[in-house]
Amino acid sequence: MATVEISTWSEFQAIIGDGTDDYLFTSDLLTTDPDYPATFDMLAEDGIFQGDIDGDGHVIDGLVLSSYSAGSADYGYAVFESFEANMTNLHFTNLNVSANGTKRIATVFGFIWDGNYTDIIAEGSVSRGSSSTSGDAYCGGLFGSCNAGVFTRCGFIGDVSSTYTSSSQKNGGFSGQMYSSSNPDPITVNECFYVGNMSFAGGESGGFTSELGGSAKTCSTFNTYVEGSMVVTGGASSGFVKDEISNNDLDNCYSALDCTGVTYGFTGSTSSSVVSNCYYDTTRSGLSDTNGGSAPKTTTEMYQQATYSGWDFSTVWVINEGNDYPRLQWETELELLESMHDGTNGYKVEYNITSSSYRITHGSEFKEFAYVRSGTIRRVSNYNATTKELEFFVNGVSQGTHTFTNALVMPSTGTFYIEGQRTVDEWSYKEGPTASGDVATDYTYFT
Repeated sequence: MATVEISTWSEFQAIIGDGTDDYLFTSDLLTTDPDYPATFDMLAEDGIFQGDIDGDGHVIDGLVLSSYSAGSADYGYAVFESFEANMTNLHFTNLNVSANGTKRIATVFGFIWDGNYTDIIAEGSVSRGSSSTSGDAYCGGLFGSCNAGVFTRCGFIGDVSSTYTSSSQKNGGFSGQMYSSSNPDPITVNECFYVGNMSFAGGESGGFTSELGGSAKTCSTFNTYVEGSMVVTGGASSGFVKDEISNNDLDNCYSALDCTGVTYGFTGSTSSSVVSNCYYDTTRSGLSDTNGGSAPKTTTEMYQQATYSGWDFSTVWVINEGNDYPRLQWETELELLESMHDGTNGYKVEYNITSSSYRITHGSEFKEFAYVRSGTIRRVSNYNATTKELEFFVNGVSQGTHTFTNALVMPSTGTFYIEGQRTVDEWSYKEGPTASGDVATDYTYFT
């Protein structure tokens, strides 16, 4: 197969994905690029995308999909209508998708037939209207539904909502449904997450996904969590998965949701399934059932490592004891500043609690700095939480490390700005309240 390099929006929009080519991203795609599309045509429309994609750590920013019209296949509405290949190391930011009447809706994938998906993160929103469609319908954050697939270190950050009231609607923060009654290939989920707010008007809903399993396959979900809120005004629902349908293993997972109208704390049906060492926040959810063997725990207990029997806090999880839920260790391994221009000053870091993200800007260029959960930085390039050392990169070249006096902990509300100046020997940052003018010289956050 030939490898086709993608460095512009035009090249991205033109990819075919018929299985004869693979694709490698060599640049971020940003809203400030000259060929940023005012409208984006869904890829693999009425077909199946079958070309492997390597994002190489790059970002696709600012896509808006809001012009849905049913095609002949109508697999769904997302960046890729349907996908059966492999995708690695690609990050979508500010990806907002809205539609009415579609069979499936999500940010990145409408329908996944099979494949391997590693280090795929999307941040944005999904909104489905109330118009009907024939048969089942699926609404999810990262993808609408899948028949099979292996998902490793994937996540969706953002709001997911549907006002469709049909009993055939399947909703979830990560995926609407992960199920097949005929495809024997497994569904495997490991070290994934959903963080955001959900609102569903009908059907079956789960904080992670509505249905997981299939009589013809084996399904495994390990080391995965959901956090945020869930409002349900119709249909049955659970804080993690509504229905586990045969041959499932759920191990070392948790749900931490503020719940309104939710039926079960972690899971509903558990036919022929095994739930091991899985927990949910009973304080936030207001629920107390033990379906499937899931364990309700108070927020205080959820903030303690001792609660999580059998969990691996050496290589998989990390916890800020007494202050936060467990988080995945890979969330601290984000490459930083690879596309920044070098310079001596003028770099600005912006954090907005709504999108839970940081950006470093220099002119019109930006590169993601970190993810944030509950006001604490969770992902920073080469940040050592023990020594408080952070390694900086410019144009992909390490500029050395800087040791902070205090751990990198940010406020949990509001918007603020950090402006940085790089000298020959070190980086220094100061916090300021506005985007313009000098930063507040009397308030040094990083030292």
